[in-house]
Amino acid sequence: MLIKSEMNAAEKPIIIKYVDGVDRSGKAAFPSDKDIIFTVKTPRRLGAAAVVLRVNKDGEDYRDIPLEYAEMREGWDVYSARFSPRECGLEGECGLFFYEFLFLRGWDTLFTSTENNIDFELVGESEQKFRMLIYDKDFSTPEWFRGK
Repeated sequence: MLIKSEMNAAEKPIIIKYVDGVDRSGKAAFPSDKDIIFTVKTPRRLGAAAVVLRVNKDGEDYRDIPLEYAEMREGWDVYSARFSPRECGLEGECGLFFYEFLFLRGWDTLFTSTENNIDFELVGESEQKFRMLIYDKDFSTPEWFRGK
């Protein structure tokens, strides 16, 4: 069993988050009325037969959202899934969410593990998850907090 993946950057999966068609991969906070499209590009050499988004609201059980296979491009398999607070029964539920990706292979499963919410490793069991804040769509930062 693979415990920690020693893949170089060219072999590691790439995770992209889109909101309204715009790449928001560097962001971790999203309004409650927007869908997030997670796209995962994984090298064919990894041997993933499927990719799953595992997400949970802080303190609640997780739910698995299978990513749909989209295409194979230049040795990379591309998967995609829509995370919608409305469709997941989370309408009006804002707060902290945790998520990770599972790469299902014939002989084992690899999990993403992150320390800084951007970079990640592939590991043999669930460890440190990504964090995502879903905030009220009508929220506005107070003027006094914005700075001058």
